[in-house]
Amino acid sequence: MAYSDFTLESVTTTFGLSIGDAADLFASVEELAPSNWLARTLEAAHLARAMNTEKARSELMIAPFFTELWLRFRDQCSFFSGIDFTVDAARGLKGFCDFILSRSPTPYVLSAPVAMITESKNSDLPSGYGQCVAGMIGAKIFNEQRGSVTPVVFGAVSTGDLWAFLSLNGTSLTLDRRLYDIHESGKILGVLYSMLA
Repeated sequence: MAYSDFTLESVTTTFGLSIGDAADLFASVEELAPSNWLARTLEAAHLARAMNTEKARSELMIAPFFTELWLRFRDQCSFFSGIDFTVDAARGLKGFCDFILSRSPTPYVLSAPVAMITESKNSDLPSGYGQCVAGMIGAKIFNEQRGSVTPVVFGAVSTGDLWAFLSLNGTSLTLDRRLYDIHESGKILGVLYSMLA
């Protein structure tokens, strides 16, 4: 079993999570105005839609948000794309994560604390929830193993056009009912930056 094998039902059962939702988990988060670079880069979103592959959406619509975050706050964070994140293979916490956001500014090796796991999907957001939550549990364990206990680990599932955010506090999993459209780039950036706080 690997991260990608988990469904939302199987991951909550396997790891004893309670699941709830929030109407707007990040309502109090302020927008972070996107740079001209990000605005211009996101104009290529139509190419990703035309190609209609997970890889194209990941590279052209999702990665630019993490690049923007790093360009602006590289002394506070680093991000990793497509790396192996095997934490506990025996429990299925193994495999590759599309994006990992770390509060460590070291870009050469993944260091704790991991703040967020993001999975990209071609179209169906709910199909990515189980994989994302499994990655979040992996991040929680990864942080604990390195003596960097963080109360909350965040997650996101994105098609590029839409972003869905999640939080894991202990064994309490919260799914944000509010979805963010790519045209709300300032709010998406604000939410991502809030995860570094």
